[in-house]
Amino acid sequence: MRPDQVKNNAGGFVFETSPMDTLDRFLILGSESPTYYASAKDLTVKNVQCLDRLLKSQGLETVAHIVRISQSGRAPKNVTAVFALAYASVHGTAETKKAAYEALPKVCRIGTDLFAFAEMRKDLGGGSGAGARKAFASWYNSRSDDDLVYQLIKYQGRQTAGSGSRWTHRDVLRKYHVTPGSPVRSAAIRWAVDPTNLGTRTVLRKSRKASRVDTYERVELPARIEAFERLKQTKSVPEAVQLVREHNLPRECVPTELLNSPEIWEALLYAGGGMPMHAMVRNLAKMTSVGLLMPLSKASKYVVSVLSDKERIQRSKLHPVDALKALLTYRSGHGMRGSLSWTPVSTIADALEGAFYSGFHSVVPTGKNWYLAVDCSGSMGGGNIAGVPGFTPYVGAAVMAMLMARTEPNHAIMGFSSTLVDLPIRASDTLDAAIDKMHKVVWGATDCALPMIIAESQKLEVDVFCAITDNETWCGRVHPYKALQNYRQAMGRAAKLAVVGMTATDFTIADPNDGGMLDVVGFDAAAAQIMCDFARG
Repeated sequence: MRPDQVKNNAGGFVFETSPMDTLDRFLILGSESPTYYASAKDLTVKNVQCLDRLLKSQGLETVAHIVRISQSGRAPKNVTAVFALAYASVHGTAETKKAAYEALPKVCRIGTDLFAFAEMRKDLGGGSGAGARKAFASWYNSRSDDDLVYQLIKYQGRQTAGSGSRWTHRDVLRKYHVTPGSPVRSAAIRWAVDPTNLGTRTVLRKSRKASRVDTYERVELPARIEAFERLKQTKSVPEAVQLVREHNLPRECVPTELLNSPEIWEALLYAGGGMPMHAMVRNLAKMTSVGLLMPLSKASKYVVSVLSDKERIQRSKLHPVDALKALLTYRSGHGMRGSLSWTPVSTIADALEGAFYSGFHSVVPTGKNWYLAVDCSGSMGGGNIAGVPGFTPYVGAAVMAMLMARTEPNHAIMGFSSTLVDLPIRASDTLDAAIDKMHKVVWGATDCALPMIIAESQKLEVDVFCAITDNETWCGRVHPYKALQNYRQAMGRAAKLAVVGMTATDFTIADPNDGGMLDVVGFDAAAAQIMCDFARG
């Protein structure tokens, strides 16, 4: 081992990632699911310690980085970025706290994020001082009147994960003493604080002339809120359908007893120019269960057309992991919890798979000789990527291998553990076929140096080695960085090594001092594009 190497969770010697790279892994992959060797609790503690050190040494850069990752759509879940921002707002320097407060609307883009931020601040010991009050007021007042109303009616309240606490807009508005920025916002916010006080609102509005006393003006409650209040009371499906269509009310506004009506779901699907992409993907199972989505139905054809629209998918920032999760669930025909069941519509399932592939469609082939080596050791079956049940690192690796087969014309795909075997994933394979081929590989210990050793022994001309691993490696007599150096010397080629980390550990087999080695984290088109850019130099 070299002096700059450390022992990882499996007992092998590897390199530590830089603090900012560790933060990247935390923000993108999260740590709520354990790796094969490390518990979720241990992973979270290590990542929070890294975050704390970064905030102390480069607080403003760290906050800016949290914002970039959150807004890029690279992370399947935004909750880790919300936590990191909340931590910065409580434990950062005065300057860092100010930056975190200013970033609140950028990271917490919806009400659910705002409630999570408020709960996390409370758990971290944060108060409700002037800086926090200004930040929460900005979240409400920086929005257009219509967007604010939408946030108030769609995200009425959420149970925050882990704590058992339920936050509502009323809780946030009262705790942080938010002052409305306009009469219309004042009417909407007063309703959010006290929904029982309906009708015309009397809103205080200060006169522009100091010599005059404050005046009062009467402002009508926004029509969308009035419609929501009517919808809460109705038992009539036709009336509810009319309200949804005329006022573009989201599913969260519809009483539970009406959500078994296909007419209601049809109105939700088409209202306001079409149900938002993420909401549609989440509710495919329910719309199928109630009978709206059936083979050859108008609604099914519409859903297929939306899922087949690559530009629309890109604009919505539908993460490939979300599409894959929806696909696996929809094909199963039953929910993970509860009694909901349905008969999948094959054309919708196929369109979902197409939407998954669309997340990678922008990757341009490099024309280089790629040697893709997929870690097939036992540890790859432990834990889940981004907390998605069943989405283990080896499933993610199978998908990345399929992407390589579809993108790069010159490639070899191998599986490695203590031996190296051909992994016959082809460009023509479906997602199911690729995953099935991963299942059939014999699992064992991990020797990440094998791809370079075998390539050298077989005199293979490789431009880029790509190792997909969970970073928990211990087996082998030669370190991967040394095996790459040996290959370069023996073959006279400036071969590179890209390591794709599938778990949020702070280890890597890539030598951080070697410009021909790259650490990549995440599961999206950006990760694939970064590797391609690296290969091109």
